[in-house]
Amino acid sequence: MRDFTLFVTTHRQELCLIPALKRADPITGENWPARALTALARACDDTDAGAIGIHTEPSLFGTSNDDMHAISELVTTPILSLSLARNPFQIHRARFYGADAEIVWEHIADQSIIEKLITTEQSFHLVPVL
Repeated sequence: MRDFTLFVTTHRQELCLIPALKRADPITGENWPARALTALARACDDTDAGAIGIHTEPSLFGTSNDDMHAISELVTTPILSLSLARNPFQIHRARFYGADAEIVWEHIADQSIIEKLITTEQSFHLVPVL
């Protein structure tokens, strides 16, 4: 298990960079279907990246949980799931596919739901990122 908090807070640089891996950009409409994400992730692993972020919405970003799983098996840098946790099932799935941390979007729900998501992430040894 990789320690997301340790990597981010004890980084060699003052600013912690987290690359976000994807095969498509829904804002610009650009697509890179042949992009070798595992090779890109290995290159990120050799840098001072604090984590490696992976989008897991195939319809928007062209990347999936399978990509996250393949990358998590290859790198020592923590994996940040960029799929915005909205329910406990998503949290369980992110951990299953290799995430070490996941974003909880605090603007989508009331405080009690956010607290439940955070508690669920912590119970799966995921670091909640708000």
